[in-house]
Formats: sequence, C-alpha cells, structure tokens
Amino acid sequence: MVPVFLALGMNGQDFAKSFELYPAVSSAPVITQADADSLKAKSLAKVFRGGSDDEVALDNGVVQFRMSLQDFGKPIFFHRKASGKEGVGLPPLKLVLNGEKFAIGAENPRWIRVGARGQLFAKPFDVRQIPQTNYVWPPRGMGVRFMWASRDYSGLMIEVTYQMVDREPQVCQKVTVRNGSNFPVRISAINQGDSGYPSGVFTRDQLNWSLRPNRVVELPDGWFRVDGSGKLVVSGRMQALSSLMPWSGLQGQTLGSWPAEAKNVSGLKLKRGEVVLIPAEAKIPWSAPGQGDFDAVRLVMDAAKASGLVLGAEVDLSDIPGELADRVGGSGTPVCWHSFAGVFWRQNVLVNWKRLGIQVIDLKGALPSRCSQVGHGEHQTPDQAAIENHLAVRDLMRQGLSVGIVIRHPDVTAYGPESWE
Repeated sequence: MVPVFLALGMNGQDFAKSFELYPAVSSAPVITQADADSLKAKSLAKVFRGGSDDEVALDNGVVQFRMSLQDFGKPIFFHRKASGKEGVGLPPLKLVLNGEKFAIGAENPRWIRVGARGQLFAKPFDVRQIPQTNYVWPPRGMGVRFMWASRDYSGLMIEVTYQMVDREPQVCQKVTVRNGSNFPVRISAINQGDSGYPSGVFTRDQLNWSLRPNRVVELPDGWFRVDGSGKLVVSGRMQALSSLMPWSGLQGQTLGSWPAEAKNVSGLKLKRGEVVLIPAEAKIPWSAPGQGDFDAVRLVMDAAKASGLVLGAEVDLSDIPGELADRVGGSGTPVCWHSFAGVFWRQNVLVNWKRLGIQVIDLKGALPSRCSQVGHGEHQTPDQAAIENHLAVRDLMRQGLSVGIVIRHPDVTAYGPESWE
C-alpha cells in the first residue's frame, strides 16, 4: 500500500483519512500462542482502522495495540487477544529538546503535526544460512509512523514509529530525530520514569547530547510486552530475546590454543551446526590480517566445515589496534569507535570476516564509556561517547546481519530487547 503524507496543521479526523483503505480492526484474526510458536502465523502483523474514527491499530493475531489519531500517536491500550482481559497502557514518551519538553499525546505548541502513515518493514535480512534459524529474520511486520516539525527550528523533525512483528506479543517504539536546521539541538532527557529503553545508555545524568546540523539519530528501540496474564512487561525478558534472535541460543566452544591444528577442531565435543570460536588470545588484527593469519584461519575453517561446525571468533575490544589518543582511558582500554582507529576497524572487519568464512563474532570487553578527545564523532562531552559507541556497535551488528555474520555483545543488541530479568 502506498504511504500517504499529509499537509501541515491537520487534525485527527484529517489524519484518519489516510487509514481509510486499511481493514477494520474487527476483521483482525485471533491466533493462539501455540500457533504463533509453531511458525504458522506468517505475515499477520498489519495496520487496521480502530474501533472508532479516532483510532488506528497494529495487530498480529496474538496482540493488538491501538493508538489515538486525535491525540496523534498517544497509546490507547495494548492487550493479548486470547486472554479476554482489558488492555494495558504504555509509559508516555517524553523528550526534552533544547530545554522544551516533547510528549506524545499532549499539546505540543512548539510542534506541528505533519504526517501519519502505515508502513511495511523494510525487506528483512535473510539469515537462514545461520544455523538453527529456519525462517527469515527479522520477522516481517508493520508499523505506524507519526511525524512532527518544529515551529522554532526549520528542518527539525521528530518521527515516532510503533512497530509490531509477526508472532510476538510485543510492540516496539522507535524515535528518530532529524536535525535539518542550521543550529545544534541539545537532547537532555528521554522517557523520564519507567521506560522500555536500555539502562545505562540514556540515563538522566548522562544524556546531555548535542545533535549537530544536518544529522539524524535513531535512538535505541523501546520494547513492551504483554505476558500470559495480560500484564505489561517493560523492555524484554529472555523469552522475547531468544525468540526474536534465535541465534542467541547457539552453543559454542573456544579453541584452547592457537594456532590450531585440524585435530583440535575435530576433537571438540560439539554437535553439528554448533560454533567453534577462535580465541581472543590469538590477537589476529581483524581489520588488517596478514597472510599468516589467513592461512591459520583457513585451516580451522576447513576443519570446522568437515566436522559440520560453524566458524566463529572472539574479539577483545581492548585489542583493536590504535594509538593511546584513540583510547578512552589509556593503555589496555577500549578504542573509541569514532576515533580514526575505530572507524578504520569498522570499515574493514566485515569484509575480512566474510572473506575468511567467519559466521559468528563474540565481542568481549566493555564498550568505551567516556571520551574527551576532540574530533571523535559528534560527541562534545565525555559522556556523549557512551551513547555514540552504543549506537555504533548496534549499527555494526546490523551490517553484519546483512552479509550473514552474527555479531554479539552482552551489552548491545542489533534489534529487540536490550535487557531482561
């Protein structure tokens, strides 16, 4: 369906017209969780017209999420369809930009409502080549996007998108800030109070971030789930993480020595399709490996293939080659991912991993949490580096998935819930 963009200053009834061609919510299917878990529910996530002209809904047969058009994106309720219970509300989203609060569903006198549309997800990455995944991932889904323009800064826009994937009893909230103005924009707060955003990245004492002109930032996703009893779970739990990211359950074993001989690989007690990891102690310069590194990795790759195993590698972030000026705390600390060394590493590792036949990467070590170096990315204060490095790792993970390489880090995920209880 072709998305519809609307003119400035229209009210909720006018926005409702852009959803007239979508089916009514009364025609949405109801499926059991058993059917969802058995992968029978494919391509069910859709946009619907709500129970009144003021509503629009996302529905995947398992759960339904309704939004207000009159209040322009304010969540109405979110419920599990088979439970028969009343829906629950989501925590209200709040941003503070240049000292002014922006809240969904509230009067925003400094913001103009400019558009609302339903959208199909971009073509998902096909990672069926990764062991233990037997369907296209991420799951297909639909979203509803709301857009605002600033009255004070020409070119400054906020986009809030609610997304729902097939089979999963949860909804995702994405926020994108587009600074097309000629002035820097200071982001000083997001979701004060309970939220589905990752802890430790967008905390109140840390978030004081300037977005320079002509820059776009996609903030980390907030995830909300309805459990079997109909209660709201903010962020995600292990069940959602394992379901959305099926490779999280991959079993792996690290080689005990390096360089490795073929017999070391064939002697591992691993089942077919599991992962054999080159140890971080190998200290292979992944951004610029030499011929000896290629020869050693190919020996392990051939042995892994012969044993029906998957080749992976551990990578210690503190071993990324770089000058002390690239590191956030001196020798032995991680390289800032927006320094020269960090950018060079990111530009080269995916190509080399692909050439070497590596399918799984386990990143070890803490991400850079502060950086006061001038010229590293967009950060103007030391704490901004934590946000930028988090987003850089997330983007590297997404790029890896696009070429069939799974990249994992305990503190960051490419998609889906960021933490669990």
